Amino acid sequence: MTIVQMHYFNTACQYSNLTKAAEKLHISQPALSSVIKQIEAECGVQLFRHRANSISITDEGIVLQQEIQPILDRYQHLERLLASGKLDRNYVQIGLSPFRGNAVLPDIAARFQQNYPGQQLIITEGGTPYLYENLDLNKFDLIITPRKPGFSDEDWAQSPLYGHIRLKELYMVLAVNIENPLAEKDTVTWQDIVQEPLILLDNTYSQKNVISQLLAQAGYQLPNNICYANQVHTIIRFIEKNAASGFLPMDIAEENPKMKGLLFPNSDPHAIYLVWRKDRHLFHAAKHFVETARELYSNETSGN
Repeated sequence: MTIVQMHYFNTACQYSNLTKAAEKLHISQPALSSVIKQIEAECGVQLFRHRANSISITDEGIVLQQEIQPILDRYQHLERLLASGKLDRNYVQIGLSPFRGNAVLPDIAARFQQNYPGQQLIITEGGTPYLYENLDLNKFDLIITPRKPGFSDEDWAQSPLYGHIRLKELYMVLAVNIENPLAEKDTVTWQDIVQEPLILLDNTYSQKNVISQLLAQAGYQLPNNICYANQVHTIIRFIEKNAASGFLPMDIAEENPKMKGLLFPNSDPHAIYLVWRKDRHLFHAAKHFVETARELYSNETSGN
């Protein structure tokens, strides 16, 4: 079945009248009837019931129209794209590690939108394993996340598979409300932390496991008074309302006047990267995003 035949059939469905459909298509009614018969012969079923002044679509015809419609929509999109002379994507699909990624993405996005106002960002948040899995499956153009688990410094620097830009080193801190008594301190102990009501990211992310391991190394367990969320915004709101304390990048905590970030044991800095697959084509919009990140973080090292 050709695109033209699909278009003719779909128009007949819309008008429920072969004469009106033929007028819309600028062809004769017999010519349209002939096309419908050809399609019915190809499908092996009756697609319309014919009445004196109208037609009604059969159940088989409804199924065929539902399958045809998205094909016609995509074809029309392609025609518009060809007519514009811009056979390229004007968007970037980005996977984002919500904690560390939110400390760098807004700055890059602001510069990107300033330099390339016609290009869009489609952002999906997820844990680090999820981001790399979907980058490998070509569902993301770029991801902003720590380096892939299991990679040594040398392997990561010389990876033949992943190109990357080292964006920033970030400290994680215990963020508390400024009215919390702990806000008088600059650092906290694990004993301080286990006595606090906490809010952590849920099991979709690795935060719970990381904190649990650090506590276990110090001889503690996760307290029972914990809330779980799947959005960084929820954690920030809890801390702003003094309903709980949580772990955030230092940059985010320092920028919020309602909270204070406290260093905790083993809170070593971790690098955040912009990552892409070297063996995949990057569309212009994705290349522009990479160029923008390089401009902002030109003093950092990168793997091409």
